[in-house]
Amino acid sequence: MFYKLFHFLETEQASDNRSEAEVNWRNIIDFFINYLNYNHHLKEDVVFDRLILSRPVLKQKLCPIENEHHRLVEMFSELKQFPQSEQTAMNMKFVSKLSHIINFYYKHMESEEIMFYPLAESSLSELEWKKIELQLSGMMLEEREATAKCKFPQIYEYLGHASD
Repeated sequence: MFYKLFHFLETEQASDNRSEAEVNWRNIIDFFINYLNYNHHLKEDVVFDRLILSRPVLKQKLCPIENEHHRLVEMFSELKQFPQSEQTAMNMKFVSKLSHIINFYYKHMESEEIMFYPLAESSLSELEWKKIELQLSGMMLEEREATAKCKFPQIYEYLGHASD
């Protein structure tokens, strides 16, 4: 998903309408922050908390992944602090920083796939997974997703039409 958005941002670089491109940059950064806080990390935080409750000895091993969650949000927030005049596709420092964040995110996802999820799968009982599912359903994730689609319609439209 992030690579699709990065391609979208690169496409904006060729835009003749600089102010529109700048708005898109800010919207996409807001989208990333929203996605990380309310989708990606929310689900993992629930699993992480349940895993640590059932197997406290795993906390130290999994802390780096949890810390990466906080770092990702910080990195996008730092990117958002660029002055508006520097939040354009023409600013190579901005593009480079965004590219670094996307690469960091994918390395983070790889760590989760290699370590976090296998530990969760092998450590949590069926009952604990049902509790996780129940807790997540109480967080109204579908409603959050619908709200995000309303807030970022152009981004969701692009994601729906972009090819992998």
